[in-house]
Amino acid sequence: YDLFYAMDSDNFRFLKRMFRNDQENKVRRMLEERDVADPWWTGDFNRAYSDIDEGITRILKEVTDAEI
Repeated sequence: YDLFYAMDSDNFRFLKRMFRNDQENKVRRMLEERDVADPWWTGDFNRAYSDIDEGITRILKEVTDAEI
């Protein structure tokens, strides 16, 4: 594995603990400033889709160093 992206704070903390012995920063948040909206709790699938689209676009830019 190279990178793991967490969609929420709880999973981010879990993954950081799980890979604490890794020297490289392999665990990152999908959205840096907030959690991805969870449609289970919000009922807003459009917002979840938008958040995931934003996160994936950022990840692709990050790993390819290209403009998308």
